[in-house]
Amino acid sequence: VSCAVYKKAGESFNLQIAAKAWVIDNDSNYCDNPSTPNYVQSGIALSSQLVAPSPGAQGVVGIASYDQVAATNNLNTVAQDISEVGVFTFSAAPPASYLGSSFYSIPLAKSTNIGRFVPDRFGVNASSVMPACSNSFSYMDQNFAVAFNLKALNIAGVVTENYRGSFAKASGLLV
Repeated sequence: VSCAVYKKAGESFNLQIAAKAWVIDNDSNYCDNPSTPNYVQSGIALSSQLVAPSPGAQGVVGIASYDQVAATNNLNTVAQDISEVGVFTFSAAPPASYLGSSFYSIPLAKSTNIGRFVPDRFGVNASSVMPACSNSFSYMDQNFAVAFNLKALNIAGVVTENYRGSFAKASGLLV
């Protein structure tokens, strides 16, 4: 994976959401549609979809819903986060009805790829040192074996499952 680091898994980032007007049927690019700064809607569900690595753990968004408010610049900003490592898209799904009517269903809005989210830190567990001589000691400056398990953790200290393969870019040096 060659994309640059964006944020740490679990770190807050600004997810900007803009309301756009309907123009024509089967429109797949809403970004170039006119803005609707007066659009107000409560209970818009937010979710994420893992893009890479594939397969991988989906992760959990920190904010699962928000209320769209009228804004002169047409932008609502949500302080969002994702619990996993990887590259994701984020979606906003309005409720089935708008202003008491379900005549027209407002389609799901989806971001471009966002990420690469990386671990916040690493934790070591199950470590052991194997003495070089008779399983009981080592001399100064004598090489000896060390074994440990390394865990990639998000900001909350939870193990991330996607830090593997091409996403595992850390290197270590024992001194």
